[in-house]
Amino acid sequence: MKKLYSIFILALALAACQNDVAPETTASPAHDHAHNEDAEHHNDHETEGYHLSKAKFQEMGLLADSLQYVNIDDWVEVNGYLQVPPQNEATVTSILGANVKSIQVIEGQKIKENQVLAYLTHPEIIRIQTQYVQSKSRLKFLEQSLERTKKLYDEQVASGKEYQATDAEYKATKGEVLGLEAELKLLSIDPKKVENGKIYESIPVVSPISGYIRKVFVKTGQFVSPSKEMFDIVNNDHVHADLMVFEKDINKVKEGQTISFKLQAAPHESYTATIFSVGKAFESDPKAVHIHADIKDKKEFMLPGMYVQGKISTSDHAVLALPNEAITTDKGKNFAFILKDEGEEYDLQMVEVIVTNTNEEYSSVRLADDLKNKIFLQNKAYYMMAELMKGEAEHGH
Repeated sequence: MKKLYSIFILALALAACQNDVAPETTASPAHDHAHNEDAEHHNDHETEGYHLSKAKFQEMGLLADSLQYVNIDDWVEVNGYLQVPPQNEATVTSILGANVKSIQVIEGQKIKENQVLAYLTHPEIIRIQTQYVQSKSRLKFLEQSLERTKKLYDEQVASGKEYQATDAEYKATKGEVLGLEAELKLLSIDPKKVENGKIYESIPVVSPISGYIRKVFVKTGQFVSPSKEMFDIVNNDHVHADLMVFEKDINKVKEGQTISFKLQAAPHESYTATIFSVGKAFESDPKAVHIHADIKDKKEFMLPGMYVQGKISTSDHAVLALPNEAITTDKGKNFAFILKDEGEEYDLQMVEVIVTNTNEEYSSVRLADDLKNKIFLQNKAYYMMAELMKGEAEHGH
């Protein structure tokens, strides 16, 4: 009996102990939902931070600063080619039909104005010189004859008809001599030397401008007619950018504006030019206007015909901006990093920014108002994003 009573007392004691234990606290679904909404609102434009000691920050060469107001230009995109003015190109032809005796230059060779490019030979060249000698001699004879006839006419010894005939023949011969002299000069032959007995079997073909031989169209021994192109010459000293501006942008463009452009021959280099002429007529296809710009710091490799892609600076104004190195891209979006000072370390948080314009150094950005007064990482944003993504991947594992 005593045994049964003891068991009963033990059971009652165990039951009392169980009732004294408090139940576990559990969050209601409503509380969870409210907590998640606050977190989402807080992370609207911020991601999970990346902690970095200040010593490591300095060791990595990272820089921090607030947003700066920077002058960033508005741009008009253009394309076209490098060209030279018409006066800096020349096509050399022969003055008369003749055979090529020799060629003195090769393609790509630098030449000077009046430099000999080739020699031509033909019987017609000799005939013109002999005709000049004959006409010149006859002119001297007629000049003396005209003086005698005039003297006799003045003394009423010779008739007026005889004087008039001599005078007419003298003037006709003088005209012929002057014509032949001009023809000899066109052939680069000195009439004085021909008059003194020098007859040239060949004539030089000379360059009308200084520049480079772009193309040679003839061969030794070939007969060339007066319309036949022999040499193509270009002077690259005045190479410039010839660009097309479409109708929608023409009201933004004017002389004196700056163009930043690149060439396919040097795609990683950027060059600068200044507009000196804006066309006054539209091309039909495409409907655009030609503009011409002088290139600053021209390079020797810049040749007519090279394709150009550029941007015309049409205006500039101060905007909030970050260095290009402070912005990184992921999945089509742009991001930057804000810094929070936490004593011995920085908390770097990635925030989305909208890039509205850019130049070679800075990008204007649009971002939430509460971020405009924050301190931003100024460089190596791509590296920091890689570190952040690496940390998230390791945390996921």
